[in-house]
Amino acid sequence: MLTDLLTNLADALAGVGIKATHDPQKLSVPGALLYPVSLDFDRLDGNTASVEVEVILTARGLGTTAALNTLEDMLHRSRSLWPVPVATAVNVNLPNHSPDPLPGLRYTVTAQVTRTP
Repeated sequence: MLTDLLTNLADALAGVGIKATHDPQKLSVPGALLYPVSLDFDRLDGNTASVEVEVILTARGLGTTAALNTLEDMLHRSRSLWPVPVATAVNVNLPNHSPDPLPGLRYTVTAQVTRTP
């Protein structure tokens, strides 16, 4: 259920030119890292949930104009897919990519998923 949702979101981002994954080991920079932050089983059927997914856009070159331009471009392309009312600047620590933090923008998307019993 969650893997399918994350794969669908990653595919949507790929459709607008952003490489995305839910596996930090497979993250391509610049790109997006996806992971679920909450599941709310708010439907009566017990199998349907609202899932909040955090999307972290990453770039290289902390503090550089090029990094800011890359993040802004990816945010603009993301907003062509779904509403992004707030994006927060973050530093992303991914030891397999860089000993230094990577610049990033974080936002959340909420989607509905249904588990087939």
